[in-house]
Amino acid sequence: MPLDQVLEDLGTHPDMVLDSHAQIHWIHRSAGTVDIYFLSNQSDGTERINPVFRLKNKQPECWDAVDGSVRETAFFEVTEEGIRVPLELSPRASVFVVFREAPATKDPLVKVTRDGEDVIPQTIMDDGNIRLSLRQNGRYSLHSMQGRIKTFAVGDIPEPIEVKGPWDISFAPGWGAPASTRFDSLINWAKAKDPGIRYYSGTAVYNKELDLPGSLIAEDCRIILDLGKVGNIAGVKVNGKAFGNFWHLPMEVDITGVARPGKNDLEITVTNTWHNRLMGDIKYPEQARTWLVTDLFYKNPDWLVPSGLIGPVLVKVEQTIQP
Repeated sequence: MPLDQVLEDLGTHPDMVLDSHAQIHWIHRSAGTVDIYFLSNQSDGTERINPVFRLKNKQPECWDAVDGSVRETAFFEVTEEGIRVPLELSPRASVFVVFREAPATKDPLVKVTRDGEDVIPQTIMDDGNIRLSLRQNGRYSLHSMQGRIKTFAVGDIPEPIEVKGPWDISFAPGWGAPASTRFDSLINWAKAKDPGIRYYSGTAVYNKELDLPGSLIAEDCRIILDLGKVGNIAGVKVNGKAFGNFWHLPMEVDITGVARPGKNDLEITVTNTWHNRLMGDIKYPEQARTWLVTDLFYKNPDWLVPSGLIGPVLVKVEQTIQP
């Protein structure tokens, strides 16, 4: 008898069942009574998945694989096959789903809709109460495992604000780009008219005075700076406070507590790879090239990769609500 038939006859379900379309790699290990699943999105798109873990009587926690934050989720369902935990993974993102205690959430959410469409909001347990982090207005319906339904409307979350130009930019000296320049709007360096910028590789610093309305700064709200598209990594400072480096989508920075109503100093440091500089060097004789390499295995000087702060840069508000 085939092994899968044996397991089916024994009623042994797969360790984890995923949506068939999802490009997810995963692994499971145990540490004592703790079960640890690591899930990694292998696609360049956001994946909304509903994995079912072959476990019983445990509370799921989501551990961020980048910043180490831990949150006890209240969005799961106990089924005959195991525990279903809806997740939304951004492009190339990953998460640890950890099960280590009996459920603290006695009646978790099993379905959330906004204006009739299924959504996967971030849920937080706060002294036994379920709190949701929301970024969009609409009419929400919460469906619990015990069949309770709660409907409420959210209408006071501000629309995202686009941070527009001009931007003052300084480049590292000696690499072909001007020492400083001003962009009226954000551009991909690889499409710049100035060849010094088009073929630039290295670090550039963007400076901008960011004016925020007072209505954005409110209790139970987080202020999120979304850098949009970046080629390739970015460091962020707001009012002199550094928030570290960011290299993966979504390029989002939580600036709550530092951003203030009115004028704010925004500094974004962007570094790209050496690819574009090498492409630019193909156009020059060897003695005039910026870099000495054993072999320029790329031969097309017009093959450039997106670089710089491309954006759009947005300021978003995330509201925490206890329904």
